[in-house]
Amino acid sequence: MYIKISELWLFKDVKVLKEACKMQLLNNIKLVSAEIDEYCNTRFEPTEDSYFHDLCEKFHTRRQPLVEVTSLKLCGCGLKENRDFFVYPEDSRIEIEDLNAKRYKKALEINYLFGYSEVPATVKQVIVDLLKLDAETKNSPLQGMQSENWNGEYSYARQSSKDFTPAELRKNILSRLDIFKIEPFTEVKNTRVARARLI
Repeated sequence: MYIKISELWLFKDVKVLKEACKMQLLNNIKLVSAEIDEYCNTRFEPTEDSYFHDLCEKFHTRRQPLVEVTSLKLCGCGLKENRDFFVYPEDSRIEIEDLNAKRYKKALEINYLFGYSEVPATVKQVIVDLLKLDAETKNSPLQGMQSENWNGEYSYARQSSKDFTPAELRKNILSRLDIFKIEPFTEVKNTRVARARLI
């Protein structure tokens, strides 16, 4: 869970949430948190993951962002960080120092933590807005403006939830998390292409 019930009351306009029972609210927070994980393809708490990778000079972890590498083994033997390998959390990258070993398939065993050490404020706000959306009636106003363009002249009008379906409202709220979205992992194949010259 990315937000506690006690934190909900720190946000504005949450009166509609106070009407829900505590168990239902906890369940809804879990569901919305899972929806956010799926939307962003990451977790907003440190989460363990491990997998095997082909031996190569540098690679990105399959789940991101990288928090820390807990262990890295080459053919079952442990490697030392800052000596045998180097970690670059800013782009979830690991570099191996010495590649004298044979390049066996899946020779590296990576154990690491990915996600976020702290839940970003934007994520908490999105959770609150999604909870409110689920609890509010169709007549509740949506904050925001809608613009129309007539031959270069713009007119603005306040949007209301009547202008949107619930799915559109949900998509609008979730779109604020686009900055946290992680592309699905695709393993890079070692493509050593032999080039021949015609004589």
